Amino acid sequence: MSTLPLHLLLAALLSEARPSPAAAPEPHPPAATVQDDRKAEFEKRLAEAKGDRTALWKVYDWAEAFGMTKESRQVLRAILEVDDGDAKAHELLGHVQYDGKWFPNEKKKLEYQQQKEEAEAKAKGYVRYKDTWVDPKDIPYLEKGWVKTESGEWVDPEEHKRVTEGWVKQDLTWIAPEDKPKLEQGLWKCGDQWLSLEEADKYHSKFGQWWQIPGRHFVLWTTLDRATAMQALDEIDGGLADLNSFFGVSPKTPPHLLLLNSLDQYNAMAKGSETVAYEAFGFSGGTYGFFADLWFDPASSKYLGCGVGYWDASSEAGNRFGRHAARLAAGLSYVEALDASPKAIAKLTASTSGKKNARFDPNKFPLGDFYGEKRLPFSLRYGAAAFFERYFIDRTAPSGGDVHWPRHWAMQNIERRGGLDPLAKILAFQPDQSMQADPDKAGKMASQCGLVISFIMHGNCQPVQEAHRAWREAFQAGGDMEKPTLALFKALEASEAEFRKYASS
Repeated sequence: MSTLPLHLLLAALLSEARPSPAAAPEPHPPAATVQDDRKAEFEKRLAEAKGDRTALWKVYDWAEAFGMTKESRQVLRAILEVDDGDAKAHELLGHVQYDGKWFPNEKKKLEYQQQKEEAEAKAKGYVRYKDTWVDPKDIPYLEKGWVKTESGEWVDPEEHKRVTEGWVKQDLTWIAPEDKPKLEQGLWKCGDQWLSLEEADKYHSKFGQWWQIPGRHFVLWTTLDRATAMQALDEIDGGLADLNSFFGVSPKTPPHLLLLNSLDQYNAMAKGSETVAYEAFGFSGGTYGFFADLWFDPASSKYLGCGVGYWDASSEAGNRFGRHAARLAAGLSYVEALDASPKAIAKLTASTSGKKNARFDPNKFPLGDFYGEKRLPFSLRYGAAAFFERYFIDRTAPSGGDVHWPRHWAMQNIERRGGLDPLAKILAFQPDQSMQADPDKAGKMASQCGLVISFIMHGNCQPVQEAHRAWREAFQAGGDMEKPTLALFKALEASEAEFRKYASS
């Protein structure tokens, strides 16, 4: 056996271990060809699945597996052609759902949402305020920064904050949570004291310390005992429909009125302070109430003008005529709330605001500006209040009694004071200082002006009623009242015969 040299033997072994040359690999097809094939396969699968939602979803999954994004979206659109309610297809396409509809993007959804909100708001009569739609009645509150509670009541932010903290109101006074037990004991907060009702009545009976009681439509300031005060509020609130019917609109916020417990307090109020008489004319001497057009508090720079009356509950006659006083004072406050003079008041308050120990000088009160700013003439202003006082239908009269006795009583007053004046004179009424020396003049004119409103409302005179409807619409709209008032007065003067017949009925 031959022996190979070691180096030859190693060479032979290495030669055997080396693999033989492999065959050359087959070349891959070009990428473009693969894409074309998959595209063709996609088109074939899509065509076969057309109209079949389940099959189309399989095509979608196939396309997704190969990363065919464009084709996947094409399948999703095909699915929606079969079933537009397929939420998954919409979501994968990036659509946004709102109001039961699908939108291609957020922008389109917002456009639809805004158009819908605008249409709904306009259908409700809403108007645009800043960046939202609101009821026009809410704008005055929004401008004051007030907030609306869950019950729909508008309150100022501080009041809302207190309510959420557990405070409660006793009339208009805020009571802290820790003082609630005193309310449960039937006590009343009077200044810094907690008093029984009897003691509270005494406390509030003093001039300037009156109760301030919120009613449904008015805030009653009064020195009356609370029981009589509540009776007065019931009298006022129960008959307010008469005034609402005449004007067709009511005050936005409850106006205040002042009812005093005696003739002495009433006269003191009419006289005013040492430097200020609280009424410009002499109505207080001829009626149970007057409008305190010069009532101004320089300490707070607030104008307090309102209707004032008195109810002497110590006698039968005082109780009987207290009803008239409450109605007249409320009527005057009501009319002022509807026909205010904000420019004149602003001018008045500016003269004392921020000035230490400032005193209101009655000689500087812009009385001409105050009444010149009014939309209503005196005959309608005082007439509406007197109508509320003297020409209401007394539904509390006993069975078989005369429910129209207030009108008959008012007409007797007119007859005792010389009889009914010509209608033109009544409509042209302008109060002046002469009424202070002649109280009967004030009383008679109040009754006559009230009679005019009563005739408008209950005289069944068609031309007058038509003119009143147009007048009321103009007043509700807040426009100038000169032409509608002139038209109403012309209709009244043309119907004077019917007016006098109504007066004598």
